[in-house]
Amino acid sequence: MLKTILAACAALAMAAGAAEAKPLPAGGLTAKEIAAWMSSNGYKAKVETQDGEAYVDAETNGLNFSVDLYDCDKGRCRAVQFTVSFEKNKDTPSLQQMNDWNATKRYLKGYVSSKGDAVFQFDVNVDPGGTWEALEDDLDVFVGFMGDVTAFVKW
Repeated sequence: MLKTILAACAALAMAAGAAEAKPLPAGGLTAKEIAAWMSSNGYKAKVETQDGEAYVDAETNGLNFSVDLYDCDKGRCRAVQFTVSFEKNKDTPSLQQMNDWNATKRYLKGYVSSKGDAVFQFDVNVDPGGTWEALEDDLDVFVGFMGDVTAFVKW
């Protein structure tokens, strides 16, 4: 009997938590919505375009990064990618060092671009079923890596 009551309480608590989550708009997000959300959370963020494609240029703690949008239909996008990059210099990680990073780190993956820049990216599907809370958690994970990244590239 006690197990049944505990299971019912756990189910109710999970249902209540899920009911409180704020769903993202159907079909995903626009660059404008992402920039507004980031700004409301204390980030410097603005919509930019490159080659006709909108993205969000953002900054936290003096570090610039971008939010690129993918799988878009009429400006509403089902996936985003957080990206931070560092121009090639004498301390840019080698391909082997970058492979070692990728083998030992979860979530944030890196590569050396064709220009020799160190690039780190984190992909997020926001539709179907995404919530603002989940997106905030994903952004927190990305930003949480910045200390490790800047130490790794000796920035």
